[in-house]
Amino acid sequence: MSKGTIDGFLLPWEVIPSVKLQEMVKYHSETDPSRPALYSAVFVFGMNQARYDSLSPEQKKVIDANSGPELSRQIGRIWDNSQAAGRKAAQERGNVFYMVPPSELDNWVKASAPLYDDWVADMNKRGLPGSQMLQDARALLAQYKK
Repeated sequence: MSKGTIDGFLLPWEVIPSVKLQEMVKYHSETDPSRPALYSAVFVFGMNQARYDSLSPEQKKVIDANSGPELSRQIGRIWDNSQAAGRKAAQERGNVFYMVPPSELDNWVKASAPLYDDWVADMNKRGLPGSQMLQDARALLAQYKK
């Protein structure tokens, strides 16, 4: 943005102040929170099973006490709550906000539909259950949305 290489970006609000993007743009487009987001972020904290198995019981206890579903919920809450602070930086600067109308979002969803078909076909070609994987991902998104 600062060098004019790009004219726009799609980022979550919490990232914007860390690179001062609210100072480089005046206009922001948002989607209605009741509609599906334009993207989903997935974070995984993983550990090699063999390495975990080699830990002492005391070390495993520390790992187990600081991982799992509760940690995921805690990090999710932090992630969700960070949105307001990022947006506030742009508001305080006097930037302009535009809500993309639901009908336009419907057009975007329709235009992107072939991408899902292509992805499913690619997964199927690799011997993976593409349709089932997509269905499972959509079910998880629905299950865990706010």
